[in-house]
Amino acid sequence: MKNIKTVFSVLVFTLIATMAFAQPTDLKKQYQDSLKQVELKRKTDLANEYQAKLSIINDYSSAIDIAIQNKDLVEHRLNMNATNKVVVGSGQYNRNVYFYYEPTGHELKKVIVFTIFNGDQRDYQEFVFNENGMVYKVQHLPDMSNAKTAKAFYYEDEKLSLYTKDGGKVFGADDVSSFDEDAFQESVEWLNRSAGYVALFKLMKSVEPANK
Repeated sequence: MKNIKTVFSVLVFTLIATMAFAQPTDLKKQYQDSLKQVELKRKTDLANEYQAKLSIINDYSSAIDIAIQNKDLVEHRLNMNATNKVVVGSGQYNRNVYFYYEPTGHELKKVIVFTIFNGDQRDYQEFVFNENGMVYKVQHLPDMSNAKTAKAFYYEDEKLSLYTKDGGKVFGADDVSSFDEDAFQESVEWLNRSAGYVALFKLMKSVEPANK
């Protein structure tokens, strides 16, 4: 009888100890699961926000493309190194820069830069400007034979908002978990280049023929 009581006491103690230790573990797991759900919702909300922004900007850019196809915009074209000479620091290349702007308001809408290096390597760059003349989107395809090399940078008031890389994967500059410092630095370089093309456009406009 004494042995039975002893065994029973051990079982009760074991059960109480198990419950005492299991309960905090379960609560911890529930807390961790809830954190995962919150993080998942945050990422889902961000992804939806990113896609909404991309749709607006890409629809805007597509509307400009349609205007270009319909010849509704004025086109200025600059042919750099037209004879494909080897240039120190640049090698052999031929670059065509296309400026598209409104014929009435004269707002710059898009700049397309198409370059052929060494006779066969093709590089594509595109700069889209919003209604206020500020850069809205920059797209770069360094190897036109490989769509996965494409990158795009999207700006709000000349500040990086979104960027894509690795075949179109979307990242947001406000998402610290996926923020890429190298991509940010590259976006600043493209922002400066876009400013250079805006300055070049203004220079070209200054030498346009006067009305007769």
